[in-house]
Amino acid sequence: GERKLKSNLFKNRTFTLFVIGSIITLMGDNFFDIALALYVLKITGSAAKFSFILTLTVIPTIFLGPVAGVLVDRISKKKILILFDIIRGCILVFYIIYGQISTLDMTQIYIMAVLFGICSTIYQPCTSTIMPAILDKKDLVQGNTIYRTALQIGQVIAPTLATIIYSAFGIYVVMCVDAVTYFLMALIAVTYKFKPTKELKPASVFNDIKSGFTLFKNKEILSLGLNGLASYLLVLPIFSVGMPFIVKDIFNGSDQNYSSIQTVISISSILIVFTIPYINKKMNQIKALDFTMVGMLFGITLLLPLSNSAVSNYFISNHLVMVIYLMVVAFVFYLSFSNYGVYYLTVNQEKVDHRYLGRYNSILLMLFAIGNAIGCPIFGFLFDTKHLLYPIGLAIIGMVIKLLLNRMVKPIEEKESETVA
Repeated sequence: GERKLKSNLFKNRTFTLFVIGSIITLMGDNFFDIALALYVLKITGSAAKFSFILTLTVIPTIFLGPVAGVLVDRISKKKILILFDIIRGCILVFYIIYGQISTLDMTQIYIMAVLFGICSTIYQPCTSTIMPAILDKKDLVQGNTIYRTALQIGQVIAPTLATIIYSAFGIYVVMCVDAVTYFLMALIAVTYKFKPTKELKPASVFNDIKSGFTLFKNKEILSLGLNGLASYLLVLPIFSVGMPFIVKDIFNGSDQNYSSIQTVISISSILIVFTIPYINKKMNQIKALDFTMVGMLFGITLLLPLSNSAVSNYFISNHLVMVIYLMVVAFVFYLSFSNYGVYYLTVNQEKVDHRYLGRYNSILLMLFAIGNAIGCPIFGFLFDTKHLLYPIGLAIIGMVIKLLLNRMVKPIEEKESETVA
C-alpha cells in the first residue's frame, strides 16, 4: 500500500513539479551560500563577517513576518511564487553585471543579504502553505516526507558541486547558476494548479495581522508555536553552536573530523523516507511527535559523558573514537529531529485552517528567528565556560519543556470535523 500511495502522489502534477522545482532552487541557494562563504572568507579572512551576513538575512523575518503572512493569505500563492523567484533572479543578474564593472565588496554583499532576507520573509511562509492546497489531508504526512527527503538529498549534493564550481570558475558563475534556478522555478510555478478554497473576507491589514496573532489564543496552536520556539531557543544550538566547538576546541579535532559528522547528519535526515511509514503504522501523529522528541532527548543525553574529565581526556588522545561517538550522537538526534519535523509540519497544517496558514507560518518563522537570535548567543556563552554540563543541561530542560507542551495537543482524529480559525 505504501508504494501505491507514493506513486499516486506523483500522479498529482503540481505536487511532482513543486518537489522537483524546490530541489532545483534549494540546490541553487546552497550553491550560492557555500560559494559566498568561501568568497567572504577569501576577501576578509573573517568568519565573524560571514556570520553577520546570516544574521542580516533573518532580521527581516523578525520585523516583517506578520505583515508577510497577511500578504501570503491575501495574494494568490502562484503569483507570490512566480514574482519572488523572478525578483531574486533579477537581484543576482544585477550583481553579476555590477561585478563586471566594479569589485563586489562587503557593503554590497550586506545589502544583498537584506534583500534576500526580505524575499525569504514572504516566500518561505508561502511555500509552507502549498501542501494543504495541493494534497488531501490523508496524504499530508506522505507528501511532507517526500518533499523534505528530496530537499535533503539536494542539500547533500550541493556542497561538493558548489566547491568544485566556485574553485574552477569563481563567484559570478555560481551566481549565474543560482539565477537560472530562480527563473526556472518561476516557469515551473506557472503550471501549478491549487484546490479551490473559500476566500477570506478582506479586512484591514491591521485586523489581518491581529487575526494571525489571535490564532494563538487556541491552546493547541499556542502549544505548537511554543514547541517550535523551544527548538530554536533551547535545543538546536546545542548542535549548531556546540558541535564545531566540541570537536575543534574541546577535543582539538580537525575540520575533516567535523565535516564527517556533518555528512552523518545529512544521511540521517534522508532516512525519514524509511522511518515515517513505519511510525505511521504504529501511532497517531501526536504520539509520533512524542516518540520523535524522546529520540531527540536521548541523543542529547548521550552528550552527558563528555562532561566527565576522564572521558574528555580519552577523546582528546583518541580522535577516531571521539568522531565515531559524536557521529552516533548526531545520527540519533538528527534522525529523530527529521522525523519530528515532518509530523510537526503536518500537525500544524491540519490544526490551522489553511486560509490562515500564511500568517500563521510567518509568525512561526518569526518565533524561530527570535529563538535562534537569543538561543545561539546563550549557548555560545555557556560553551565558552568550558563546562559542558551547562549547555547540555539547558538542552535537556528544553526537550522536557517541549514534551510537556505537546500534552496540550489532541490527536487529529478527535478534531476531524472542527476548523480552527
